[in-house]
Amino acid sequence: MYKLDFNSSIPLFEQIEQKTKLAIATGEFPEGKLIPSVRDISRAAAINHQTVVKAYRDLRMEGVIVTVRGMGFSVAIGAKRLCERYRRGLFEKKLVEVLNNGTYGGLSPDEMRDIFESTLDKVVKKNPIQIETPQSGRERQAFLREQRKNLRQQRKKLRVS
Repeated sequence: MYKLDFNSSIPLFEQIEQKTKLAIATGEFPEGKLIPSVRDISRAAAINHQTVVKAYRDLRMEGVIVTVRGMGFSVAIGAKRLCERYRRGLFEKKLVEVLNNGTYGGLSPDEMRDIFESTLDKVVKKNPIQIETPQSGRERQAFLREQRKNLRQQRKKLRVS
């Protein structure tokens, strides 16, 4: 699931919101598809489920996710565009912070541009098109099996009702 930083000054619910938005922006969580359940996230991250409920409530208020009765939450139609804007804004905010530090440190715009471009080249060569996923290998397979099992149970309940 999500890797949360328990030492961060950013509250856990905000970290969940941020990681969910970034997963939507990258297409990891496609529009109209279910996202991990509150229970799955709270168990995997070993946090109180109310933390995840708060994050999902905020995301719902922002129009990023919608409630699917009897199923959980899915990505709202149009959320990808919202989350891409959010991702860009987050990047710009961090970049401004770095550039301000460079300016205060006496670097010229040309020096900062050179540093940015060479660092970008190194990062792109190291990670060509890698997108961080919340899990890898066995953990991801176990998570997906659990999600499928939950969906089957929820569909069965809907048929019975």
